[in-house]
Amino acid sequence: MRSLLLALPLLVMACSDKDGDDPVTECAKVLCAADEYCLSITGGEPPDSGIPYEERLPECTTAPADCDGVPTCDCLPECTECSDDDGVYCSILAP
Repeated sequence: MRSLLLALPLLVMACSDKDGDDPVTECAKVLCAADEYCLSITGGEPPDSGIPYEERLPECTTAPADCDGVPTCDCLPECTECSDDDGVYCSILAP
């Protein structure tokens, strides 16, 4: 009985829903923090690493200061494509 009482808080935490929390942005199988967005760069010349942008995975990127800690498409004008339906996803066309 005592072990059941000790396990109860863990069970409640595991079963609680996340309604009302910030949307979770999944970026290349990684969950981004609330102040990050998922950035992918496409096209252009290969970077110094020699790996073409098309072969690189998107990355969680910290939102700029203009976003006040909450990334949205409105505060990411450099995105050529942007979606903030379920997390923020930004694509930039490389030069």
